Amino acid sequence: MSQACDLGRRYFGLTNDETPSREGVVHSTSDDWEAATAALQSARAPLVWGMASHGVDVARAATALADRTRGYCDVAGPAARGAEMRAFQEAGLSTATLGEVANRADLVVFWDCALARDAPRFWERFVELRSPPPAWGSPTRRTAAIVVGHDAEPTDVECVVRVEPEGRVALLAALRAEITGKPWRGDAIGGVAREQVGELAQTLRSARYGAMLWGGAPSCAADAFAERDAMTRLIRELNGERRFVGRGLAAPAGAAAAENALCWQTGFPLAVSFTRGFPRYEPREYAAGRLLERGEVDAVVLVGPEAVDFLSADARHRLEKLPVIAIETRAKRYSGPVVARFEVGVEGVETAGVAYRMDDVPIPLRDVFASQRSASASGDELSARSATSVLTDFVARLAV
Repeated sequence: MSQACDLGRRYFGLTNDETPSREGVVHSTSDDWEAATAALQSARAPLVWGMASHGVDVARAATALADRTRGYCDVAGPAARGAEMRAFQEAGLSTATLGEVANRADLVVFWDCALARDAPRFWERFVELRSPPPAWGSPTRRTAAIVVGHDAEPTDVECVVRVEPEGRVALLAALRAEITGKPWRGDAIGGVAREQVGELAQTLRSARYGAMLWGGAPSCAADAFAERDAMTRLIRELNGERRFVGRGLAAPAGAAAAENALCWQTGFPLAVSFTRGFPRYEPREYAAGRLLERGEVDAVVLVGPEAVDFLSADARHRLEKLPVIAIETRAKRYSGPVVARFEVGVEGVETAGVAYRMDDVPIPLRDVFASQRSASASGDELSARSATSVLTDFVARLAV
């Protein structure tokens, strides 16, 4: 793994030889199946949740399980993810693949992006490696960055604008006003001088093909909705005389695959309820964190313990009091009490599958090597099983 970035080393360098246990006691697979099946059969409103580090097939199987149990299904992610998705659905979003951005964009704007953390090789692969079409008369790609608060400025960016955290939405509104020729008040907005706003708007207008790439959303759902709504409307205005696209860079690794698969199956990308026998969508009500905080679920199928990282303290406390069925890899395990624990292989390392890139392009995942742990050494027959097969078996057992 000498050529891998930090994200790749964390994903592929998975070693942990501990024997999985339930409540501190080494367990057998048959015990887990019985305990998990009993918990799901007795549950009236189970939650199937997670999938932030899994591929398409896992999300499809998780959706089928939620449908079978008449429960809820949600994709793990920041609390504001539902608000972001709602803004995109209401305002619309012009988007593109990363390949199109790399080959056609003559202007790339980074909005509150931490590239070193979220996409460490994005700059070298999609900004430096290729140039816009020669016929466009721009031999090099121009770049700009909007930096929020006291975050560090990115290197090698030509134009840098620093805005106060509370002024982000106002800056987007001012840029939209500049693009459409409408007046706006004030000598500065969000700490950005009027002249600088005008210069940034002119930079956006001068592009033949522009791309706005953003990082993580504000933690507050209302702020996230307002910012993404303003951003998508600005991009829509920019498309009047040029091609301009938007794309997020900071979503959880498996979120795109899970959201796409859930959308195929139900018509909705996340926060889906099957409690009435058909899918219903409401990200403000059926998000996993909100359901746990209100005490509306009585069992949880946790597909990947990293989902817990996105919960509030109150939601975590309530989760620890519920019967939890943990489906996890040996790299990371849920630390709370469980009624059943199933260890599965890592997709793209120990099992095959299909994932989605951050730009919604499906990519196949190979079984790079067999599981490093034998069944005889661990006492777990599922050492090389996929999460898909575990979830599918649950559906089959509950159908009997």
